[in-house]
Amino acid sequence: MGAQAPLSRSPFCVYYCIVVYTIVVDADGLIKLGKSGALPALLGAARLLVPNAVWEEAVEEGKRRMYEDAQELEAALSEGDAEVVSHAIGEEAERLLEGSAASFGAGEREALAVYFAAEADAVLTDDRAFMGLLAGADPPVPALVPASAIVALAEGGRVSVDEAREALAKIEPAIRRSVYAAAMEDLETMQRARDGEQ
Repeated sequence: MGAQAPLSRSPFCVYYCIVVYTIVVDADGLIKLGKSGALPALLGAARLLVPNAVWEEAVEEGKRRMYEDAQELEAALSEGDAEVVSHAIGEEAERLLEGSAASFGAGEREALAVYFAAEADAVLTDDRAFMGLLAGADPPVPALVPASAIVALAEGGRVSVDEAREALAKIEPAIRRSVYAAAMEDLETMQRARDGEQ
């Protein structure tokens, strides 16, 4: 696994510091983080692995459908040195997938394969069924949702608290209300703590 160093040493690190070095993305997590505007900050903080099937779904299919954000996603990933990778489904991933009642697409399947093959530190996703699969692994596969990634980037000083609020506002309609509310509350607490330090 990659070297693990927290972005900061404050109490928020217990919950939100991105202490991972290598993050594998699925299409849902990647698209939402791209829409938030926080993707470049994450690319600056961690090694991002984009499975080929995820690239195809999020970027190539998006461009074919003329989604404007697909072009922006492609540019951010290219400028941020994201690695587009491919790995066949290995034994660990296959065993986990076979034991699930849910059906997963090519992107999730390859994200899981890349996670195990690259010995990554976490998977960025906002797919509830996929998060359930990851949590059910033994040991559990760490999942990072876009809202938590944004809070972690603010905690680590990669974006300001105001920038994090703006990023969350951009994806508010696309994420669960409880996740949005918890992330905004954590940003408020973080801001109050920082204001108290000054």
